[in-house]
Amino acid sequence: MKILMVCSTYPGAGKPRCGIGEYTHKLVTSLRSEHVSVEILPGDRVDETLRFGRENACDLVHWQYHPRTYGPQLRNYRLGLVSRTRRNRLPLLVTMHTIRDQGKGSFARSFLARAGADHVIFTNHHDARAWAFPLLLPPGKRTICPVGPTVVVSPSSHRDPRAELGLSAQTFLLSTFGFLNRGKGLPLLFQAMTRLKMSLDQVCLAIVGEVRPEAAALEKELKTLAHRLNLQDSIRWLGELPDEGVSRLLAASDLYVLPYSEGASTKRTTLMTGLAHGSVIVTTESRDRFFPLQNGVHLECVPRQDPEALAQRILDLYACPGHRKALATAALKMAPLFSWETIGQTHLQLYRRFFEGISARNQEDPCPSSGES
Repeated sequence: MKILMVCSTYPGAGKPRCGIGEYTHKLVTSLRSEHVSVEILPGDRVDETLRFGRENACDLVHWQYHPRTYGPQLRNYRLGLVSRTRRNRLPLLVTMHTIRDQGKGSFARSFLARAGADHVIFTNHHDARAWAFPLLLPPGKRTICPVGPTVVVSPSSHRDPRAELGLSAQTFLLSTFGFLNRGKGLPLLFQAMTRLKMSLDQVCLAIVGEVRPEAAALEKELKTLAHRLNLQDSIRWLGELPDEGVSRLLAASDLYVLPYSEGASTKRTTLMTGLAHGSVIVTTESRDRFFPLQNGVHLECVPRQDPEALAQRILDLYACPGHRKALATAALKMAPLFSWETIGQTHLQLYRRFFEGISARNQEDPCPSSGES
């Protein structure tokens, strides 16, 4: 089996890091470990992408999609529709990491991408349920497969970084991780920190994650807020760290706090990274009624946009180390469900079922027209 993986932000020399690119790299690595041949293209040139797929005997095209993949122009999202006009066309699967964001026209671009797709993969149940009707997707044309961790446990994760951060061994250490953006909910966490400082003698928040150029204004805004709340001595802005450094921090943190503004979801690689490390996770309530992680068992959830509730939950966990240990153990037990090995197997099974369906249709109609799926 040979897959043509289309990802505009796949990691490479001179390319900035991107969550979807990191996800795709992990997925490709997992597929190759199962002896699946994978070719990778950015897909920004539709004709060249389709020609490459045919000339290199690829079996299908798998597009890692985001509504800002190729800018705002609708014509840049015609990969599937153009493919449908070609003789002996390749089937197209699309993983929709986001369907609609703040950008104008994002849903129109997503609908265009879906219109050319033979099958759509969602990373969470909420998106699959919320967007199936708007995207005109019947159940047989959609699959749900969560994401996995972007950082694996480092062999040096046992080394406590507190001293390097200028902290005492008794400091109650909170951490948060991910590309800096408004969806991470840091203002909420900062407000909670003001309450924590009044209740705990030694508490510190370590913020890890790359600040991309488009987030520079947000970083300045957040640092101004931290100064106004008198938190500058209780926050460590660590920026981008190598995976080993992230792993060490998560392993040492007393709590891993992820106050997502839209709630926890299986599309969050930062959440899955915490599971992989057996972190004690505090996050915001999921909008997904099929969210597989149980509040109070695998993690702790608080209402979205409620800094008082977040602070109180952290204080409750501070006072109960036994419960923290139980949460960490339960998180580790759930981690294999979101491992890249599991995700790779899910994709492999989907590819095989997809081919079986194509083979069955071809046997029924051995001479399909050039535009038929």
